Amino acid sequence: MTVRKFKSVEAMKRDRWREPGAPDLLQLLAGLWQLGLRTRRSAPPPGVYKHRSIQEAKARKEAWAATTPERGG
Repeated sequence: MTVRKFKSVEAMKRDRWREPGAPDLLQLLAGLWQLGLRTRRSAPPPGVYKHRSIQEAKARKEAWAATTPERGG
């Protein structure tokens, strides 16, 4: 995404909506989608888990991490 510079506060208040069918609309939406994928937080599975050892806890954590999609970047 580009950095936008404004010469006045009035210029910042101008309408920023895109018209349907605008040539840059699809590119803008794809960029927003990628930003969402990069910045989302993966939540651990719900619940409280008890483990008999640190190794068992680490194994569960690794199993959960293996099923979580990786962040793009």
